[in-house]
Amino acid sequence: MGYVLYKDSAKPKRKPSKKNNTTAKNSKVQKAKNNEIDHKKVKNNKEVQILDSQDILEFEEIIVCNEETALLKYDENTFLGYIDVKGINFNLMSIDERIMLEESFGELLNGIDFSVQFYTQSRRIDLDDYINNYQDRIEQIKLQKKAMEERGSSQEEIDRITNQIEYGEKLLTYYTQRTINSDLKERRYYIVIKYVHSADSFEHKLDDYEILTSAYSDIQNKAALIIDSLLRNNLRSKLLSATEIGEMLYTAYNRCDSSKLKFKNAVESGFNHLFSTSKPVELKKLELEIIKSEEREMELMNEIEQMRKELGA
Repeated sequence: MGYVLYKDSAKPKRKPSKKNNTTAKNSKVQKAKNNEIDHKKVKNNKEVQILDSQDILEFEEIIVCNEETALLKYDENTFLGYIDVKGINFNLMSIDERIMLEESFGELLNGIDFSVQFYTQSRRIDLDDYINNYQDRIEQIKLQKKAMEERGSSQEEIDRITNQIEYGEKLLTYYTQRTINSDLKERRYYIVIKYVHSADSFEHKLDDYEILTSAYSDIQNKAALIIDSLLRNNLRSKLLSATEIGEMLYTAYNRCDSSKLKFKNAVESGFNHLFSTSKPVELKKLELEIIKSEEREMELMNEIEQMRKELGA
C-alpha cells in the first residue's frame, strides 16, 4: 500500500489550464443563476408549505381547566402548573420578621414530598393601564362638571371641579412624558409543579381526558398545600390561568418584542403565528458578492489573455 502511494505521489502534477478555470467559473455562475431561478419558482409556487410557529415550541399546548386555572401540557404525559407568588418587601421587615419568614419557608420546603422548581422573570412594567384609568377618571369628572352646570350649581363648586380637571390633566401630561420611554422593571416569582403520568400506576389504560383529570387533581392538591403555607406568611399566591401562562411564556420567548408589543395585541394580530423558511439575508449577500467577485476575476483574466495575444502578434 505504501509503495502504491509513493508511486502516485511521484507522478508529475498537471497544472490546470486557464481554459478549465474559466469553464469552472462559468459553471459556478450559471449554477448560481439557476438556483436563483429555482428560488423564484418556489416563491411563486402555490403549493409551498406554510409552517406554524407553534410547531417549533418546546411544549404542546396550554389547556384551560376552568376560568381561573390552566395547565401547560409539555408532552403526552407531562403537565406543568404555575403558582404566581406576590413579592414582599423583605428590606422593610424587622430582623425577627425576617427570621420567622425564612424559618417558615424552610419548613415548607422540608414538609413537601414532591419536587418543585422556582422561576423568576423580569419584565417591563406596563403603565398604559394606569394612564388609561387616570384618563377615564378625568373624563368622568368632566361629565360631572357638565351635569353641575346644567343643574345651575354655584360658581364656587364649578370652579373647584374645574381646578381638579386642570390639575389632573397637567399631572397626566407630566406622568406620561416621564414614563413613556422609561424602562421600569418588575420581578415575577413562580413555583412550578410537575405531574408525570405513569401507566403502571393504574389498572387500565387511561384516555386523554382521564390523564388530564388526574394531572389537574394532583397539581391542584399540591398547589393548595403551597398556597396555604405561603398565606400564613402574608405571601399571596395563586395558580395561573391560561391567559397568564400565555403572557409568561410570551415574555420568556420574546424578551425584546414583549416590551414593545403587548401579549394581548400580539395574540389578536397573530404576527408570529405563521412563518416560512428561507436563507438568512446575510448569507444571500455573501453569495452574491462571491458571484460578483468571480465575474470580475473572469473579466480580468480575459483582458490579460487578450493583451498577451496582442503582444505576441
